Formats: sequence, C-alpha cells, structure tokens
Amino acid sequence: MKKIILLLTLVLAFVAQGTIVSASENFERIDQTLEVAFQHARNYPPEFDSETQKDGLKKELIEVIAQLEQMLDNSTERQQILFRLGKANTLAFNLDISRSREKADKYFAELFTLDPNHAEGHLFYGQHLSGRGEFKSAIEHLQIAADGGFDMALNMIGLAYVQMGNKEDAKASFQKFQRKHPEDPQVQMLLDSLAPSGENELKPMRE
Repeated sequence: MKKIILLLTLVLAFVAQGTIVSASENFERIDQTLEVAFQHARNYPPEFDSETQKDGLKKELIEVIAQLEQMLDNSTERQQILFRLGKANTLAFNLDISRSREKADKYFAELFTLDPNHAEGHLFYGQHLSGRGEFKSAIEHLQIAADGGFDMALNMIGLAYVQMGNKEDAKASFQKFQRKHPEDPQVQMLLDSLAPSGENELKPMRE
C-alpha cells in the first residue's frame, strides 16, 4: 500500500527554523515571538495544544506586527523590518488574522523594491503563495530563493509543479536538489512518489 503524503504540509514544512537574518538587539523579542509562531503556524491549519495557547500566540503576533509597523516609520533598518513584517503576516494568515494576506503582499512587495534579490524574503513569500494555491507566482519567487542559495526552494518548486499537474518539471527540480544533496532521504521519497509504482504518493490538499 502506498503511503499518502499530504502535499500542502510538505510544501510549508520545508522552510527551516532559524533562517532569519542577523538581528540587532531591537529585534530579539520580536524574533523570539516569530520563532514560536513559526513552530505552530508554518502550516495550515496551525497546530496547538489548546485554544488558550492559540489565542495567546495570536495576541502576541498582532502586537509584534503593530510594533514593527511603528518601527518602520522611524528606522534605518527598513529592509530587516519589512522582511519580518512579511514573515509575520504569512504566519498571521495561517492563524486567520484579518488583513494578513494583504499585508503580506504589501510588505514583501516593498522589500523586493528595495532588494529585488532578497533570497530569504522570496523563500518565505514563495512558500506562502504555495499555501494560497498561487503556484505559478510561487515558483517565480522560489526560483530567486534557490538562485540565492536556499536549496530547499528546489523541492518546494517541485511540489508546486506537482500541484499544477506538471510531473516532468517537478521531477527535474527534485533531481536538481538531489544532485546538490545526494544523501537527503526526503528528496528520494519525493522522486519515488512520481513513479507509477512508487512507494509513496503525493496527495494535493485544498485550502
């Protein structure tokens, strides 16, 4: 029997912890909150032990977003703030916080205006767009992330192609990652899933 792999979860889980850019002391508490939010809300639906835990994190994340928005008006660290605002709102989106979708689009657009090749920004925004089902746009951003050194984006691109029904391009992207990381067991699982007689099967998920 084939093992069913829930595709959307894989797409969002590929973003590793601790990839955030180097921060000054001004961002220390903010980054701690974003790291906790990432643990619970990198996928949709988010995972919590209780509604109380979920409500507490939502409150903290809303406060962090408000703090970052205030900092944006009077800071020389604009790129760092915009990146965190974009990331925070992708997590807020998975927590069903109002206006987070529009804010994620807005702040990442502003970040990419300042730095079109901000690889980590493209990584987070690309995985966010994949979660929204906007796979073509997601691939464009994830390719910039991959070109910027985030190899995990290659697998995320492959998964986006699977969602689009394009197994050939998905296979090519997985193989590109495998050439860079031949010992990685997960990419072989993904490649096996594309074979008709493969052990695993990728099952697309709907929002």
